[in-house]
Amino acid sequence: MTPHRAFAAIAFAALACASLAWAAAGRAEAAGTLAQPVTLNTNITVEDRTVTLGDIFSGLDERADTAIANAPEPGRQVRLTASWLARVAKAYRVDWQPHSPAVETTVRRAAHRIGRTRIGQAIGRVLAERGIDGNLSIVLDNPGLSLTLPTTVPATVSVANLAYDRSSGRFSANVLAPDVNDPKASATITGRAVHMVDVPVPIRRIGRGELIHEDDLEWISMPANQVNRNHLTDAASIVGKSARRSVRPGEPLRMTDVRKPVVVAKNSLVTITFKTDRMQLTAQGRALDDGAKGEAVRVINTKSKTTVTGIATAADTVSVKP
Repeated sequence: MTPHRAFAAIAFAALACASLAWAAAGRAEAAGTLAQPVTLNTNITVEDRTVTLGDIFSGLDERADTAIANAPEPGRQVRLTASWLARVAKAYRVDWQPHSPAVETTVRRAAHRIGRTRIGQAIGRVLAERGIDGNLSIVLDNPGLSLTLPTTVPATVSVANLAYDRSSGRFSANVLAPDVNDPKASATITGRAVHMVDVPVPIRRIGRGELIHEDDLEWISMPANQVNRNHLTDAASIVGKSARRSVRPGEPLRMTDVRKPVVVAKNSLVTITFKTDRMQLTAQGRALDDGAKGEAVRVINTKSKTTVTGIATAADTVSVKP
């Protein structure tokens, strides 16, 4: 039976009882019909298990608290048509009539929704109690799972019968809300507990040869099985280095992606120095490679067109040994 039909069946039974009660009271009580203006409420939300006359109509007297039907299930709603509303008004002697057959209203039951985040947190707490802690990400096989509770109970969730495989990270469990002793909603879940590690990544595009500063980085969490020993997991090993290639925002860096700051840039004009105990010569050259301080760089003498290999010793300076 749909929520609307269930609501209507219960409401019709209430209407029948109300009609009998009013018939037994006789015509002498006809003067008791409500005289003050009555209006229909729209988009009605209730929190309790029952719908009252005052939930549906405004402007009533003490009869506003009269329960006329069970409310829908938490989080569900029913549509009340003009004909149904008219019968309610007649049965309870409410001075109201629909002005059109199109008049309607809805009754929705307020609810707490406990989604995957809070369910995952509950799983994580139980795993931590068993000594399986650290930076864990709980991944449910059904990410759309949620538990729906009435707002009259706490929005809490408990875990029972948790089975966990350390080698694969797989788990299964029962989740019950608000607790295991008085569950209003429950589900059996499966998923994985993924160990995560924090990794520094660029927050912007960094060009080839550009120096990397501390404020160029942010931290993200990655599954541990996606991070290997070639990844840089310490900001100190990145800050102050230059990029060997262009790197994208959010891209984890590897050892081969950074280097010491380049002091000699490829295709730049450099000073070639040649020094012995007795003399020192200099010449102008053009670098054929990028080079950090202490790295070997090939340069071509712009006058003789001779290519030599030296060591980058300072900005735009290459020293050639005899």
